[in-house]
Amino acid sequence: MRKLFQGLCLVSLFIGCRSVSSDDSKSLANEPPNKELKNYSGSIVCYPQKILLPKSLLEVQDAVRRAAVAKKNVRVISLASSRSYSPVICPEVGGTVINVEALNKIISIDSKALTAIVQPGILVGDLQDQLDEKGFTFPVTPDYNGVSLAGGMGTGAHHSSLRFATGISDWIDEIKVIDGRGDLQTISGKDLETARVHLG
Repeated sequence: MRKLFQGLCLVSLFIGCRSVSSDDSKSLANEPPNKELKNYSGSIVCYPQKILLPKSLLEVQDAVRRAAVAKKNVRVISLASSRSYSPVICPEVGGTVINVEALNKIISIDSKALTAIVQPGILVGDLQDQLDEKGFTFPVTPDYNGVSLAGGMGTGAHHSSLRFATGISDWIDEIKVIDGRGDLQTISGKDLETARVHLG
């Protein structure tokens, strides 16, 4: 089996966004106000004003742009039951959580460059399965399939090897980030070193 990645491009990893609690976000607000949000163990619990479940990059950009105007705080998660042990998943009072777990697809695979463009909510195990169907693999595999690519990258998730880089973030060549204005920015090169492990 060929290794697919010398690098992996993530589409739509969100860093440093602010959010909106406006009633205008009905298309995104698939959860009632003051919905309980907790991590998988229940050790972190909070009550954001909204939990948004965007189905597209444009929906996320729209929510962030409204947040900038409304001066609302946002947190982004990539799993409904976050694996975080930190309250970093909880927004300030009146804030919003954007859950990107529905953005979980491989956008494209470049078999010549051995790279892929992937959405942030894809689980690493699902990524492996889908790549395997095409005859490729991702060289970093966690012990279980509860790790999203964006979450694993942001928190420094890794495997073990003496032969090649073991961190999920080590295999990322470029990320696209929605900034606090809702604009899409591309991070690569030296700037990527700062953004790779941003929550670990």
